[in-house]
Amino acid sequence: MYVDVSYLNEIAGAGGAMVASIGLVDETGAEISSRKIEGETEDFEIDYSEDGIWRPSVDLTFTITAGTTVAGWRAYDDPSAGVELGGADLAEESYDNDGEYTLIASDTGFVHALQS
Repeated sequence: MYVDVSYLNEIAGAGGAMVASIGLVDETGAEISSRKIEGETEDFEIDYSEDGIWRPSVDLTFTITAGTTVAGWRAYDDPSAGVELGGADLAEESYDNDGEYTLIASDTGFVHALQS
């Protein structure tokens, strides 16, 4: 099976255009930090420089409160509410004290690819 890269780029562009914010979740899927808002936070824009992929344009640093476990990230179609569009689970990291978690842009995003 074959698909042209222009098709994958169109899908990535349409999907990425829906993303308004990215947030972190705990092991139950509950949000645990303030969302990073596309266009407003840390120069965060959606980057389409790789074929068929959207990623945040910069690493995103979140403030984490003591007693919290970071277990994944999610993309949303609204800055503060809205639909959870998807995301990924991460290696769990627990915080005994307040701290920061940095979501690395090059490891974050949606990859659109042909599968057979």
